[in-house]
Amino acid sequence: MSVDPVDDCTFWYSTEYLPSNGSFNWHTRIASFKFPGCGGPDFSISATPSSQTVVAGNSTPYTVNVGALNGFSGTVNFSASGLPSGAGANFNPTSVSGSGSSTMTVTTSTSTPAGTYTITITGASGSLSHSATVSLTVNAVAQPNYSLSASPSSVTITQGTSGNSTITVTPQNGFTGSVALSASGLPSGVAAAFNPAAQRARAR
Repeated sequence: MSVDPVDDCTFWYSTEYLPSNGSFNWHTRIASFKFPGCGGPDFSISATPSSQTVVAGNSTPYTVNVGALNGFSGTVNFSASGLPSGAGANFNPTSVSGSGSSTMTVTTSTSTPAGTYTITITGASGSLSHSATVSLTVNAVAQPNYSLSASPSSVTITQGTSGNSTITVTPQNGFTGSVALSASGLPSGVAAAFNPAAQRARAR
């Protein structure tokens, strides 16, 4: 183990090891650590929540927190990378002095592809730079559709008579089209008629 002469605070350690499933294929592992109270002024950065879900065309917020270390009082400017196509991020405020928080709002468009993305939030102040990552899941925009229901759902009739059932068209996700009705599975000698033969969906 040795101390980094650049900052006199970072401890470096290296060793070699042989994987349990290997044979004479030695690996080298290098690790380092630094005590928070050691060194000059610095800052830390974190973000919450760690993940958000949004429907394409909408926006969602994250809170970015900056902590001051060893008397840090500089200005930390924010940026974001790893955003999906058609999405953008803005910070309010755009920078923080010393310690504080900022709200990052990620705005997607209806063309943003569905999927899960890792967004890297970077805070920079002079030569100092730290980052945190969050996850964004984008769901596709629901397509207009409709559902049918019948009341009553069961009709009993005597041969030579008729029965009625009310068919209701319920729109979903802004559906406004006209629905043509038909029936199948009827027994021999039985016919079905609709009045009207088509229905336009109405919001309920």
